[in-house]
Amino acid sequence: MMKGRKGKGAIYVWAAGNGGRLQDNCNLDGYASSPYTVTIGAVTADGLSTYYSEPCAAVIASAYVGGSHLPPTQENIVRERRKIKVVVPEGRGRCRETFQGTSAAAPMAAGVIALLLQANPDLSWRDVQHIIVKSSRVPPTGESGWTVNGAGHRFHLKIGFGILDSAKMVAEALAWQPVEPLHEWNSPPVTRTNYILPLRDTIIPLLAENCSMRVNRLETVTATVNIVHPRCGDLELFLQSPSGTISQMLTRRPRDNRTSRIPYWEFLSLHFWDENPAGLWILRVSNRAGWHQGVMDYFSLRLRGTIR
Repeated sequence: MMKGRKGKGAIYVWAAGNGGRLQDNCNLDGYASSPYTVTIGAVTADGLSTYYSEPCAAVIASAYVGGSHLPPTQENIVRERRKIKVVVPEGRGRCRETFQGTSAAAPMAAGVIALLLQANPDLSWRDVQHIIVKSSRVPPTGESGWTVNGAGHRFHLKIGFGILDSAKMVAEALAWQPVEPLHEWNSPPVTRTNYILPLRDTIIPLLAENCSMRVNRLETVTATVNIVHPRCGDLELFLQSPSGTISQMLTRRPRDNRTSRIPYWEFLSLHFWDENPAGLWILRVSNRAGWHQGVMDYFSLRLRGTIR
């Protein structure tokens, strides 16, 4: 990945997934939760999150595709009559009117990124991510769920930093100065046993000391955890930065009644972008459903970013 495009890095675009209606979370997709991929969600023609697009802290931005904000069973009659469609060509001279899903949003995002690289072929894979964060547009829909992080970036669990704006992104690319080299800091792991009790929150603090020698300005944060629990689908994970920003790393997945362990899984968050990581980080494990008890015996952080 790092050696692609003559050392500038290959650009991998990944769909967030269409399991939103089933309350799935794309941070459990190993490709979507990789810091080396560009994970894309889907929004409606009105700029609202689609009912099927999976939420997760790894979504960097979204693209316009077909579909609705509410599940079809709740769709209002007026919306149905409008029949907003996205039309794309198919083989044999035909067209498809239902270009939907995050698997439609991802190739549209790939096309926008291709425009960036055409405008400025010297962009690295990290330059592309920075441009997306800086230029994505927050839709004026009034949808709830938007938060501002400690560096002033607005983000949404399903939409990311906003909707891709190709004109703005190309303009940024033409005047772009390369980002500083990437550094990372790995915390010592917290390996004591923390009990996850029913209807309670488990709090695990982690102090990021001496990380300023490596990272002063964040890009991505990876939290690695090992959890044993009879119903991991009942659990929610929240990570709070020293700036006070709270990122939901994992949402409750009520349909997952089989997973009994989250084995050293790496959860990714982009929500702390440009923050200073030095200080106290807090992981909160919420067990608000059912009466099952579990344990968490491993937690560590990997902070990636630049020195300045």
